[in-house]
Amino acid sequence: MIKFVMAHCLADDSVSVDKSKALECMGDAFKGDEKEVTLLDINNINEDTLQKFIQNGQIDCLVFSPDTVVTPVGKSIVSSVLSNKDVANNCKIINLYSSQEEQDVKKSAEIGKLLLQENSESRLLHFDVNTDRVLFAQNLQGIRNDSVKSREKYQQLENDILDFTRSVVQNIETNKDEYTAKHIRSVSKIAEVIAQKRGISPEEIDILKIGALLHDIGKTDIADSVLKKPSRLTDEEFKEMRSHVTLGEIELNNYNLGDFERAKIIASEHHERYDGKGYPRGLKGDEIDELSRIVSLADSTQAMFGRSYQSGKKKDELISELKRCAGSQFDPKMVDTLCDVLDKEPELVYVSYDENENIIYDVPDTDKLLEDTMLSRNKREQDFFDSLKENTNPDLSEDEKNMDTSNSKDKEIGKDNKTIE
Repeated sequence: MIKFVMAHCLADDSVSVDKSKALECMGDAFKGDEKEVTLLDINNINEDTLQKFIQNGQIDCLVFSPDTVVTPVGKSIVSSVLSNKDVANNCKIINLYSSQEEQDVKKSAEIGKLLLQENSESRLLHFDVNTDRVLFAQNLQGIRNDSVKSREKYQQLENDILDFTRSVVQNIETNKDEYTAKHIRSVSKIAEVIAQKRGISPEEIDILKIGALLHDIGKTDIADSVLKKPSRLTDEEFKEMRSHVTLGEIELNNYNLGDFERAKIIASEHHERYDGKGYPRGLKGDEIDELSRIVSLADSTQAMFGRSYQSGKKKDELISELKRCAGSQFDPKMVDTLCDVLDKEPELVYVSYDENENIIYDVPDTDKLLEDTMLSRNKREQDFFDSLKENTNPDLSEDEKNMDTSNSKDKEIGKDNKTIE
């Protein structure tokens, strides 16, 4: 069940808005639906955790009072939500005030300054805790319904992207070239291990794995006589083979890849070289996306493992060749990392060596790669919410603290590209 996450920042010493009355108003909106709502008091969340919470775009709605923004901590909290562009289109901001208090006029001026500063006037709703109670509840319900629909749509897109990736690999294996499909899966695993060893974030590793699985999608449009040719390609054939990068870029640009949009860059840059002599754009060094540099190295390394008609390099030959190309074809830092893995932990990339140091390699299953990606994403999200619960208001009910938010998503789906079907 996808949850609605509402945070409130109501000053404990509030004069204009009684905190218990405000919480009571919130309860009116969700009677019977408490299990589907996560309520967080961010007055009691440490600043670092709050920033992480905001950065992940998990706040659907923030409720505060005029008193909140006249305190340094409260102003910092509200301002951090308003200024965060990742949640700008999702998080609704509500100012809950009391018309009976004259001081609210002055305090509302502080709210106005803050809104103008963050260009967020359009995201703020104002409700009188005494006279707008029903309207407030109705609006909360509407915000909640919109947020849940957005997250459901986001989750469906994510599932569609994984299904699309799986279908691409299966299509290549069934209808094009079995070796290329195995190569793609192996590249994804090698790239993943390099990234893990380099300390790249789990979120980026997810993108990397998808990008690696999609990086050769353009080969579906290459003639079999060229793609499967067991001997050296002619100049004309090599030109056609090189076109798979551009063809893949064109194909992927037809789709909205959501959080995995960066995978398109990987597909378009995986034949660029660190020294600028690659193709199709001749990018150099850090001009090449870091994830693309990893896939480029993994791509070439896997090709040196051997094919049915061509023996692979021995262990020392492979490591020596990679080091020789460090700084020219490949990012030298990535090469150092991979060589260390191939020397000391080859099993991480499904590699072993026989008594003559010949390479023996296996490839991971596509479903396993994608399943691991989803499990990793779900676990990170659950761990994230668990860490928040440890810092939330101890006065919340046990039901509120234990609400399952593992399926919550963080942003509305882009509408520029067509949805994957």
